[in-house]
Amino acid sequence: MLKSLSYILFISIICGCSNNTSVSFDSESWKSDSYGCHEKRIKLYNDIINNQDEILGLTNKEIIKILGKPERNELYRRNQKFFIYHISPGSKCNIINDEETLFLFIRFNAVGLSQEVFVQGAPSYKNKKTT
Repeated sequence: MLKSLSYILFISIICGCSNNTSVSFDSESWKSDSYGCHEKRIKLYNDIINNQDEILGLTNKEIIKILGKPERNELYRRNQKFFIYHISPGSKCNIINDEETLFLFIRFNAVGLSQEVFVQGAPSYKNKKTT
């Protein structure tokens, strides 16, 4: 009986410690479209907006697992940092883009958890979520 309870407790602890990143998103398409040059990321724009709540609270390693390495990192005061990803083609692409380039910003707090997700350059900048 004691062994059974110990086993159940052990399994509960293991399951409780695993971080389930339940972001429903085509991660491979996003990662394969560096700087948004192949215009795959712009097609995933709505998925990003719809998954903002799931992105909040993830660590920078979890974000990199989902979105790949950011095109830019910016350090901010009080040990905060930003990951910045191109959503639409930017100046590094050989594409003439008449529209404003869209960027995905993910802000991390001092303990490395994503605290804010927003898109800059979007027609409606009201797609901002924070914790």
